[in-house]
This record gives sequence, structure tokens and C-alpha cells, in this order.
Amino acid sequence: MSMEMEREFDEEAHEPQGQQGGATAEAPTPEVVQKIQDIKDLTAAGFPLIPLRGKIPSIKEWGKTPVGKFGVPELSPEGVNYGVVLSENDIVVDVDPRNFKNGDDSLKRLKADIHDDLDKTFTVKTGGGGYHVYFTKPTGMRDDVSNSIPKYPGIEFKSFRRQVVGPGSIHPDAPHRRYVSLSGPNYTRPQDIRTIPGALFERIKKSASSIEGKEGVKEKGISKYKEDADTIRRFTDYLTRTAPLSVQGNNGDRTAFQVAATAHDLGLSPRKAYALMSEQWNERCTPPWDMEELKAKVINSYKYSQNALGNLSPESTLAPITDQK
Repeated sequence: MSMEMEREFDEEAHEPQGQQGGATAEAPTPEVVQKIQDIKDLTAAGFPLIPLRGKIPSIKEWGKTPVGKFGVPELSPEGVNYGVVLSENDIVVDVDPRNFKNGDDSLKRLKADIHDDLDKTFTVKTGGGGYHVYFTKPTGMRDDVSNSIPKYPGIEFKSFRRQVVGPGSIHPDAPHRRYVSLSGPNYTRPQDIRTIPGALFERIKKSASSIEGKEGVKEKGISKYKEDADTIRRFTDYLTRTAPLSVQGNNGDRTAFQVAATAHDLGLSPRKAYALMSEQWNERCTPPWDMEELKAKVINSYKYSQNALGNLSPESTLAPITDQK
């Protein structure tokens, strides 16, 4: 046996066991280990999780995703982003310091005003340098929470039919920035999220008036609005298949008006139109509409529609819905 062959034989014999014939799987990084734990904890706490493309849901009808449909196998690999779907009992205080005005710390002022540090609950440091602070809220308050308070720029309140990026995900615009769940005496795991402070809830709670109660909408004939399964299905099909998406700088306002007008022409109630657009359409817009802005688009579309209510309903026509120019 030649010296060269002996050397190769000797090196092969001394390879660590398990590496002969191919490298072993690398151990997960600490970041992935923590991401796996976050996914398990969020699922155990009853949150549905969904795959994202950046920050945007990559599946249709994501708001109907059951708890546990997506878990560690699908969501934990490095580079895979996922969203946490919020129920009517959840609310996340979304803090983005990049939108604070003139160096003013809106979060610090809010804490002082409500006499609460907004801690002792599950909190995620976002990829943008802000926070997602999780709370629970009273049952039955689905849409009756304001998306923001003008006094506190840079802070939004996300609840039912919304999703937030989950911990362990990567910021789509800055791959070196990660969403991280915070630990320590001032934070909890998802299973121990506390109730939103009363002083804060009173500030963001809306009046009992519904979207139909806005000026001008009732005049369109609220008694004629429809919310039957077939009308909902037709509008949902339109939203997910052929409806144009709002793109900033490319007549996005007109597009939102146009999509809402289709709901009006089907005879769908403005409240249901808003709900379906927020769940099935809005997150795919560039960028997604603020919830208050989207609601205003729906209201204005119904208020200023030039068509008869329900002119696309089966009672009037069986023609398929097409993009309105």
C-alpha cells in the first residue's frame, strides 16, 4: 500500500462517527431553538399561526386558520417568517419608534398617562426596533377598538382579523434584524398574557355605533343590505381571485373605493364588506391600509356610489363580477 493510500485510509478511519459517507445535520442555532419554543408556546396559548411572505400572509383565508394547522415543522426553519393571528379577545400594542414625531417618545407618554408600564405580559422586540405587547381584552369587542390615537403617533392597536409577525421571524427589509420574544421578570410567556390596562382600553374603545351608523350610509337603505352565504361567497371569490390590489402611488385610493363599491353593488352590508376586505384583501395591498383608513374607504364608497344597491345581486343579474374601470 502506498504512503498516499495509507494516509487517506488513516484519515477516513479517524473521521468522527456519523460523518463517514456525508456530513451530519448541523445543530440548530440558539435563535432557531428559541423560535421553536416560541412557536410551541404560542400554539399552546391558542394562537393560530400562519406562514408569511415577508410580513404578508402567503395563504388565502388566513383568518380562518385553526390552531395547530401550521407548527414547528413548517415555520421553524431559519428564514421562514410566520404570523400570529389575533382573535376577538386579543389585542397587540404595536410600537414603532420610527413613526414617533420630532423625537417625542409616544410610548413613554402613554405609559405616564395611563399609569402603567405595559409590562408583565408577553412582549416581542420587532425587527424595526419597536415592540409587540400582547394583552387580552373583554369578550365581544370585535371591531370596537380604535386602530390608533392621534395623540400617540407610532403606536397602533391590532386586534380581531389582524395578524402580527411572530418571534423568530426576520425583518424583510433588514435580514440582520430578527423579531425576538423578551424574557426576564418584566415579561411573560404567551400562556400568561395579562388583561389590557383599563385606562388604556377606555382610550381606545369605540362608541357602540357601527359602521352602518355613519352619516350617509343609512340613506342607502340599510334594511336592504344582505349578509347571506351566497352574497358573502361571491364577494369573497371576487376578493381572492380578480379584485385589483391597492398599490401606493398607483391610484391606491381609487382601487380601494372600487373594491368596496363591488360589495355595495352586490348588496352586501358595509360592515361585512369592511370585515371581508380586511381579512381577505387588505394584507396583500402595498402597503396594507390602516384599519381606520380602510373603514373610511368603505364608508365613502357606499355613501357616494352612483349605482343602485345590489345591482349585481342574483336578483338583478347572473353575470360574473369583473374589475370595474
